[in-house]
Amino acid sequence: MKIISTGGGKGGIGKSFFSANIGGLLSMIGKKTLLIDLDTGGANLHTFFGITNPKTGLEDFLNQKSSLKDCIIQTRFDRLFLLNSKNCTADLGNFSYTMRNLLSKEIKKLNYDYIILDLGAGTNKNLMDFFLLGDFPFVLFTTDPLSLENSFRFVHRAFICKIMETIPSKKLSGLFPQGSSFRPVEILDALQKTKSPYYQALKKSLDDFYIYLSASQTDTSYETITTVEVFYKKFFGDNIVFSGAIPFNPEVRKFTLQRKLFVSGPKDNKTVKGLMKIVKSLI
Repeated sequence: MKIISTGGGKGGIGKSFFSANIGGLLSMIGKKTLLIDLDTGGANLHTFFGITNPKTGLEDFLNQKSSLKDCIIQTRFDRLFLLNSKNCTADLGNFSYTMRNLLSKEIKKLNYDYIILDLGAGTNKNLMDFFLLGDFPFVLFTTDPLSLENSFRFVHRAFICKIMETIPSKKLSGLFPQGSSFRPVEILDALQKTKSPYYQALKKSLDDFYIYLSASQTDTSYETITTVEVFYKKFFGDNIVFSGAIPFNPEVRKFTLQRKLFVSGPKDNKTVKGLMKIVKSLI
């Protein structure tokens, strides 16, 4: 089983569109796939499947009424399932430490080829923990300045959280001033120079860690995206993988209003081809 987590610095950048349609494509090629809507403050994955009043959802697990697997419903697609959070009242950031850990453990017990975690905007601790749960953690961005700034903050925060799985926060703050935008390689260099016992453990952790970036709703030249790629590579090194772009398509809105997955329509367009390219990189 592989877990895909979808995050980003702000709302409105196409995270749910990405999650739903990647899930749809995976199911179409024979992969048993589960979508989990963890944007509990603004859930909308269910709308992509025309589901208005789901009979169960994440709230039943959180309220200890059902097991997690019993909160899952079938979509209109074969091999594609949904754990919705339409009726959740608690924002993900307000989950207790115990509930966050329990939910993570129960997700890992599920039997699917792929599980896709659709996360909300922000960088709170709970959100970051679920983002790092992914074998393929994706960050989406658009080419407008606000999105680029927020995606950088999101990725930087993700690296800090990943590093803090190995290094205590006090040790980390002793290496760099609080709030500074240090590069992961700079932390490794500092640990190596001081002959820290954390060096080897962190090096191994980062050697196996990658964040996948995808440009969403693109209507600009690929030269702009290449510039972004160069910047991220310079700052974060080889831990960043660019998985391609999802070109803007005005037909997306029509499918959304009809509560249909875009990939259920014609396949011969740049948007579906961009999504399919990403799917091929996952299998």
